[in-house]
Amino acid sequence: MNFNVRSMAEPRPPHEFDFEGAVLRTLDFTGINFTSANLKRTDARKTIFARVNFRNADLTGADLRGADLTGAKNLTIEQLQSAVVDETTRLPDYIDRSKLTPAAAD
Repeated sequence: MNFNVRSMAEPRPPHEFDFEGAVLRTLDFTGINFTSANLKRTDARKTIFARVNFRNADLTGADLRGADLTGAKNLTIEQLQSAVVDETTRLPDYIDRSKLTPAAAD
């Protein structure tokens, strides 16, 4: 038998959230550490991500329309450019909204 077991010496991110393709609408993740989280193609419309740490999180295709990202940490323009945002997405103060392309209205 072959088991794929992670070595105890192997570095491990603080949390390994894998929400790929999940529906997370209207949930409140305030203050959660999403370091290295997989949020690809999640439906996170109107979800609260206030003060969340997004270091190395994958937001490719994540629907963040209407989401609250105020106070988010380690969130980059590149991460947001790979996600879906609109004019109702609340961004942290350090993000320049003009560098993002808002999603077309449904």
